[in-house]
Amino acid sequence: MMLLGVVLHSAITYGEFNYGDAWSLKDQGSTNLVYDLMVWIIHIFRMPIFFAISGFFGALLFYERGSKKMIQNRIKRVLIPFLVFLFILWPFVAFAWIFTSANMSGNQSAFSATLTTMSNPLVYIPKNTFHLWFLYYLIYFIGFSWLLALIMKKLVKLSRSIKKVFQFLFRYTLISPFIFASFLFCTLYLLDVEDIDNNTFFIPDWKSWLLYLQFYIWGWLLFKSKELLNKLISFDYLFLILAISLFTLNVIFTDAISHIQYMAVNALMKWLFLFGIMGMFMRFFSSENTKMRYISDSSYWVYLIHLPLTGFIPGLMINLNLPTHIKFLIVLLTTSVFCLITYNYFVRSTFIGKFLNGKKYPVSS
Repeated sequence: MMLLGVVLHSAITYGEFNYGDAWSLKDQGSTNLVYDLMVWIIHIFRMPIFFAISGFFGALLFYERGSKKMIQNRIKRVLIPFLVFLFILWPFVAFAWIFTSANMSGNQSAFSATLTTMSNPLVYIPKNTFHLWFLYYLIYFIGFSWLLALIMKKLVKLSRSIKKVFQFLFRYTLISPFIFASFLFCTLYLLDVEDIDNNTFFIPDWKSWLLYLQFYIWGWLLFKSKELLNKLISFDYLFLILAISLFTLNVIFTDAISHIQYMAVNALMKWLFLFGIMGMFMRFFSSENTKMRYISDSSYWVYLIHLPLTGFIPGLMINLNLPTHIKFLIVLLTTSVFCLITYNYFVRSTFIGKFLNGKKYPVSS
């Protein structure tokens, strides 16, 4: 899910849709609707699955290592990396956006203009959480779930009842995505929002917080019922086929459905994708695999540092007469290769690797 962020941020510059302040970079001479579809479909399931998995492993730490060690671990792996990279990465993100924006607006001396702007010390103060927003929200979820779990330890009967209800809903796997989607739809309807916004402000958007929290708590409860995990495999193919079909129909008839219908479809797509994709990974990647282990280990680093590159590289190519698909592939591949090379030689076996993943690994040959 982290690595898909590289794909999403490589594609979004070349989409036709105007994303406003959420992503202000747009190569007007090289756009294609396929990249909007790519961004949209990834957005539907990526963060819900990420928060669900985060909730699962948060519960693992809490119940298997204890509440104190859980907080210590999350401070080391989430809070401190967030604070460190917030300040380290911001100047690079600012430089990339200023340079590429100037180039895309036709400024012939974009590089000089960027250096002039960067000479202002205020530029180096983070204005928002940029792509680290998910870590920022995760910090709140960790604190909330930690306090809630401590309270539930005192309320044994209530805790058991919640677990029984969850297991009952989860055991009937064929209809489970529809049941959980109904909860999400009700929340979307009550909050009067069609989708969950990825808010980058330092003051969290309470609507987005409440909506994403549902997936985190679901993941937490799934750990407490981990004996049912294999049920995710039962209908994974069916759920993915339904999710992709629903996505396709939604794209075709997007102008024909109402505000409330869109909420319902959006909620259902998220849960169908979640059950389908998690089931697929349970099916094919449950056994030990050195290549997947390496990719997993590198994903944190790759996600943290990729954004300035996906913002800067399109600015270098703005005047090149290349097909849109070639530009997208250059951004994606250049960013991925750079991130993986730096991970392998400067992170994996160094203190940075220990800082991010808890231990050092040997450099891959």
